[in-house]
This record gives sequence, structure tokens and C-alpha cells, in this order.
Amino acid sequence: MYPAAEIRAYKGRPVVGAAIGIGIAAKAAVRGGADFLLVLNAGRLRVMGAPSPVCMLAVGDSNKSVLEVGTREILGHVSRPVFFGACVFDPRLEIDALLATIKQLGFSGVANFPSAIHLDGSCREMIERRGIGFARETEMLRRAREAGLLTFGYATNKAEALALADVNPTVFCLNFGWNAGGVQGLGGTYDLDEAGERARSVIQAFRRLSPNSICLIEGGPIVTADDMFQVYIDARADGYVGGSTIDRVPFEESVTQSTSSFKTAGYFRYESEARDRRVAAFALGAGLAGQSRAFLSAIERASYLASARQHVLVRGEPGSGKTTLARAIHGWSKQDGGIYVLDAAIHTSDFQMRLFGGFDSSTGKRRIGALEMPACTTIIKNIDCLDMGTLAILQSAIASGRAPSETGETRPLTARIVATAQPAASTEGMARTLDGIFNACTILLPPLRERAEDIVPITQKILEALSERRKGDAVQISASGYRFLFSHEWPGNVAELRAMLEDVTLSTKSRTLDYASFAGRQGPAVRSKRKVSDREEQIWILASLKRHRFRKSETAEDLGISRRTLYNKMRKYGLSG
Repeated sequence: MYPAAEIRAYKGRPVVGAAIGIGIAAKAAVRGGADFLLVLNAGRLRVMGAPSPVCMLAVGDSNKSVLEVGTREILGHVSRPVFFGACVFDPRLEIDALLATIKQLGFSGVANFPSAIHLDGSCREMIERRGIGFARETEMLRRAREAGLLTFGYATNKAEALALADVNPTVFCLNFGWNAGGVQGLGGTYDLDEAGERARSVIQAFRRLSPNSICLIEGGPIVTADDMFQVYIDARADGYVGGSTIDRVPFEESVTQSTSSFKTAGYFRYESEARDRRVAAFALGAGLAGQSRAFLSAIERASYLASARQHVLVRGEPGSGKTTLARAIHGWSKQDGGIYVLDAAIHTSDFQMRLFGGFDSSTGKRRIGALEMPACTTIIKNIDCLDMGTLAILQSAIASGRAPSETGETRPLTARIVATAQPAASTEGMARTLDGIFNACTILLPPLRERAEDIVPITQKILEALSERRKGDAVQISASGYRFLFSHEWPGNVAELRAMLEDVTLSTKSRTLDYASFAGRQGPAVRSKRKVSDREEQIWILASLKRHRFRKSETAEDLGISRRTLYNKMRKYGLSG
């Protein structure tokens, strides 16, 4: 049993009660700081999907329902006083017997709910004349107090409040009617200002007769914590009781939002997959193949920078496709001019002349520099091989928009630069200079070993081109052949893969390349074996399943494994569905 002091208001903090009808709501309310709980038939009906006013209809045994919920789901599971919402409309009900049962089961107190205060007109007059209305409820609270139970009295107006004051309840609650919030909320009679003014008048009158009772407010226009605080302050109340605002309204909102988030996640996944397919097709049109997230992200960024006409730096290991992507950027930008390619690793002696223009002593004429060509894209391969002096001149030219000349005059810089470099700069000075030149417009092409998903589409793209050199004789790769391709580091990246496929394809008449077709070759790929990852094995198995239309026997034979092993691996990778 809990003493009344357990739910007294603390200085500066309102008392908060939760009127609920299910165990999970009780536990959540206590975690949130509820000072006490009310188990009401309205709370139970709400979690069943009915609006609170249904509690006033003859839809079941209210007291039996509250007993079952309270004993099964709440008592013993929470460390707060629990009030029993007692219905006394039935003239056959023995109040003292009900109170004895409530006390024996461990409830801390009782509340007059469902209550006649929610009825009006001739219906209210009739039940009051029969002696089963509000007067019977106050008598029930009087007997409950005498039996040693805490008491909770609901009222909607000053007359009802003064009648309750004679009982001197532990808690008095001025109710403004059914709550207005949520999907099933009802329109209120009062706005917040009216509710605060009305509550102050009623609570002042009540306190003069029952100064030790805790005075709370509930219902009507109070939907949010801000609403509660306004009325609570205006009324000079001790706190608030929440029913629909604590269980139904938050539940409706949270379930709606969480369901919507899952639904939206599915939508965005579909949209993401559709976008990935569009990007992959877009890249394929430029001679670039891949389906990994890293590859598609690089293509998306390249497409954006191409349309923005920015100077771009493409980073990546040798053979990763940097120059191919640089050429694609020119095509996507729809520049009117052509492409001028310079390799800083080769054109070392006259690079500045090729780039900015100048007098060519070998011809006795002035050579036009790549950056002077209007609407041209200048691809500077291996820009990180340039000396810092040349890079500084280039940075200054881009910053000013004018290219230097041998006469000391400057000319407008009309070309666009798309450069390639290693994944990381060799020195901090080089890194700062390249950042200054390209202003963070950088694209990183990951190495092939980090995007195993791209091996299949890249291989298919290369084989399509090679079939023309074999006079239309198409070549396929078996599952064991792909297992070989997946098992290597590919230090030379896409260029190395292309070289190996050309070597094997053009030196054999076989239309199917298997593990042995590649294993007999001596090259850097063969010397760089590594363990196949789960992701690569999953791709390998799925590719074979698709080729054989998910016929397990043919797939197992193609993979060179038993059917039992195939089934185990399909379960492991979620392919059995």
C-alpha cells in the first residue's frame, strides 16, 4: 500500500498520472516519470481500437476488465501507486465487496470511472434519480477511504467538485471532457485559455474545503505538454492526468511514423535500385562497366561535375580506368571542342609549351597550347608527375582564368582540365597544390580488388568487344572461370583484367573459358592469389544459378561442387528463397 505522500507534488514539478489500459503503456509511463497509474476501462478500449467514449456504453463488464488487466499486466510490474477505475452504475453491485477485492489484490486506491460526469441531459437526470449516478460514486470513494484505500475523484464542474470535497479525496481531478487530440479525438468545448480560467475557479473553491487533496487537470483541449503547462500554470493546479495523450495519441503517431518509415525505406530502396540501373546504363554508354556502389557513386559524381563544367581530378591506381572516365566527362559535358591529351610522365621536356603554348625552336613557329584551345578538354594524365614549379604556374592560371605566354602577356584560359593522378599525393605540398587547383572537384575510382561486384560486368563488356575480333564468335566464362577471376588481387586493375582476357580469348578456339583456361597462364595475376571473400563467392554462385535458371543439379556441376555444398552455401548467402 502506498501512502498519499508518495504522489504529493514536489516543488517546481507537476504530479503526472497516466490513465492506461495495457501493461506496456504502464511500464513506459513509469519510465517516463509517471507518479501514479489509473487502470481504466477506457484505456483498455483504446488499445482495442475504440474511442474513449465507448467506455460509457454497455460493451462488457467494466470492473471485470479492469481487474484482469490490473492483476495480469500491471500490479507487480511497476513501482508506482495503481488506482482501480471502479464502475458503480450497476445497482446490484456490492460496493464494500468490490473495495475489499481491490484492496486484497494490491491496488493502492480507487477512482470513480466510468463516471456519470460524462453524461448530461435526461440521461444524467434519470440515473441520478435512481441513485446510481454521481452521488453513488462519491459514496464509493468515502467507503474506500474508510477502508484504507487512496481515493481519486473526477469532476467536470464546481458543483461536482464541492461534492467531492466532502469526501476529501487523495486526488481531485477536474476533467474537461474527452480529449481532442489524435485520429479519434473529439472537438473540445473549451480552448486553453478558457480551460485555465475555469480550472482556477473550480480548484480554488475545492481547496477551501479540501486543502490537503492533490488537484489535477485532464482532457479537453490539452493535447501536448505545452498545452498542459499553460493550463496547469493558469489554474495553479498540482499536475495533470493523461489518458489518450499518453497512450492513444503517441501510439497512433509512432506506429504511423514507423510504418511510414518502413514503407518509405522500401520506396527509396526501389528508387535507389532504379537509379543505380540508370547510372550503370549511363556509364556503359561511355565504355565504363560496373555495378558496385563505389563505382556508381564515382559515375554519379563525374556526371555532376561534367555538367557543372568544373576542372576535375580523377584519382585511382594504374589501370583502374581513369583516362576512360576523363574522356567520358568530356562527352557528358557536351563541350564543343575536342580532347587534347598530355601525359606528364612522358612529355617532361616541353610540357609547359604543350600546355600554355610558346615558340617552338624546331619549327621556328609559335605552338598553340592546349589551354588556349577554345571549348577544349585538356586531359592531363599523371598530373602528380609534374614538378612543383609547373604546378604552381598551372594553379595561378586557373585561379586568374588566364594562361601565361612567352612574351609575358596572358591569354584567356578557355580549355577545361580533367587530370588523372594516383590515389594519394606523394607529399603534403603536392596534396595542397592539387587541392588548390581542383578545389575539391575530385573523383576516386577504387581499385578492382575492392569492388568485386564489378568483375562480372567488366568482363562481359570486354568479351563483347573481343567477340568482334573473333568474327562474332562469342566467348563465355564458366563459374569456375569466374572463381579464378575473383581469386586475384588484380594489381593492374581493369587494364590487367582486359589484357588477360585478350590473351586467353584470342589464343583459344574454345567458346567457354574455365578455371584451367586462366590457370595455365603465367602472369602477374596468377602470382597474386588471395582468399575469395564471402561477397565474391556469393556473386560467383548467383551468376551460375542465373545462367542455369536456378536448376540446382546443373549449377552444382557447373561450379564443381556437390549439391549438398551448393544448398549449404545458398542458405548461407540467403539465395535459397
